[in-house]
Amino acid sequence: MVRIEAEAAERMEEIIREHVHPVAKEALRIWMDQCACVKREVSQTERDYLRKMDEVVKTNTIEADLASSLLRLFGPKTADRVQAAIRAVYFST
Repeated sequence: MVRIEAEAAERMEEIIREHVHPVAKEALRIWMDQCACVKREVSQTERDYLRKMDEVVKTNTIEADLASSLLRLFGPKTADRVQAAIRAVYFST
């Protein structure tokens, strides 16, 4: 966690360059070293669980989050067509 006290908005570039950038760079380095680039062995049970969770997230994203927005923005006919196309891409793998 980082807290930066600033009196004036004019100093924003300096604050970002001197304070935010180094912290963000270090956080990214830690994530790359310990999370993204680490080879992990995942058991078949874990893979099956992750696959199921992925399906739940995909379904919820399409059915709940996206569906209500598409319906409101484009109406039922277009929303249904877009959802069908998205389902075809998401669930074809």
